[in-house]
Amino acid sequence: MSIKQGDHIAVLTPPESDTHIAIVDSGASSAAAAVDAAWAAYRPQGKHPLKLASPRPARNGWDERQVFDYETSPNERAVVQAIALRAGDKWTL
Repeated sequence: MSIKQGDHIAVLTPPESDTHIAIVDSGASSAAAAVDAAWAAYRPQGKHPLKLASPRPARNGWDERQVFDYETSPNERAVVQAIALRAGDKWTL
């Protein structure tokens, strides 16, 4: 596994080439704005249409949680998802 760090972002790359994990910190005002900023920082060219945004109950120290699922083509054989977690006025995605 390799880890690349940047300003407010860490990208974890496991040995499998089809798995990608980015962890982003954001001070955005909403989950949607935080997710948009995270995608811009991680993969600005990767545009998948949003399929569903699901609010989740606060728990485990998070004040707000939302899961964003994106549409992919069957040929991609991929799951694209963003998870936004807020504690105080900061988001972790």
